[in-house]
Amino acid sequence: MNGGAPGLAGAPVTKAILVAVGASSLLAQARRGPVGAAAALVSFTSPVELALGAALLYHGRLLERTTGSSAYAAGAAVASVVGRALAALAARALGAAPPAAGPYALAFANLVPYVCDIPPVTTLAGGRVSDKAWVYGVAVQLAACGGRAAALPAAAGLVAGLLLRADVGGLGSLRVGGGGVGGVGGVDTRARADTPLVPPS
Repeated sequence: MNGGAPGLAGAPVTKAILVAVGASSLLAQARRGPVGAAAALVSFTSPVELALGAALLYHGRLLERTTGSSAYAAGAAVASVVGRALAALAARALGAAPPAAGPYALAFANLVPYVCDIPPVTTLAGGRVSDKAWVYGVAVQLAACGGRAAALPAAAGLVAGLLLRADVGGLGSLRVGGGGVGGVGGVDTRARADTPLVPPS
């Protein structure tokens, strides 16, 4: 969708995230037990959540190609940790159940630059049509499928995405790999020093 290279070409970080989320989610679902704090960052506990969440995370490939893999990896890590922490604090303040397990924070943080920076069109049968409505529909279904337990980390993810976009505390300028060359599958994952985590509006 939205043009560009097909599939996950040029998006090694997104590919790694999808593999990790899929494997850990299936393992967690097979065990049918409580999920630990670390696993909660990447493990959806139901097949429906996994299907919807993977569909959203897949669109991270568009952001990764725009910002570079190094910047996207750093942003994904920050969004996951910050979003999860915000969701836990909100649940405690509201006296609600613990946030649902799964990478909700990353999936919804990605929506902020997706809304602002990714063109809302794709080519279909020679014409240009919007495909963003489908993505937003999936996001609403994912947030609603788990009730408040899912809505809290979804909202926290949006807040984390806004913090990254505003570069609060320099979070949006972080990179993975420092000055060296980070490679995943033979792909250079460096981001240029002057490339922001999200492109300017």
